[in-house]
Amino acid sequence: MQSKREDTADEKTIQNTWKRVDAMKDSDIDFSDIPELGPDFFKNAILWRPREERNKREADPHIAMSFKQVMADVLKVKTPERRKKTKSKDRS
Repeated sequence: MQSKREDTADEKTIQNTWKRVDAMKDSDIDFSDIPELGPDFFKNAILWRPREERNKREADPHIAMSFKQVMADVLKVKTPERRKKTKSKDRS
């Protein structure tokens, strides 16, 4: 386990590194060891997004609340315990 002093030093190092990266220009980056990507790469490339990003949709808060209430009611009706209670009440 790292001591508090080492954690602080690591955080400072990371902050300084990001400051240097932010200050760099594109012309300062050495791309000589990275092969250039041609059209074939992009033709066959697949865009993958994190699952939460793909499923994230914005809705009006009132619509979202209504949907949640309706779905809660649907789930209550569909559970086996709820069906048993409903059937026993109908027989009475």
